[in-house]
Amino acid sequence: DDAIRANALMCHVIAEAVLEGRYVSNKRNPQAAPAKRSAEDEAAFAAAQAEARRQAAAAQAERDARVAAAKATPEADAETEPVAAETESTETPAES
Repeated sequence: DDAIRANALMCHVIAEAVLEGRYVSNKRNPQAAPAKRSAEDEAAFAAAQAEARRQAAAAQAERDARVAAAKATPEADAETEPVAAETESTETPAES
């Protein structure tokens, strides 16, 4: 029970030290305010985002098509395998 309290106390002390370190760091090196975008910059950003979304959608469609093709291929193989197995079983008695 004492070990649990000691561990909790150590964790609390370390957490306080981390928070204090972050506070001191932010006071020494304040973060710069985010730059405001002009209307032209905002339009260019929106166009770039739209293009990126279009490319991502096209890439996802290609992946979906490959997955669908991969799923269709084993089904086609499964349909032909029993036929091949039947052919092999009929050939085996003829050889003996």
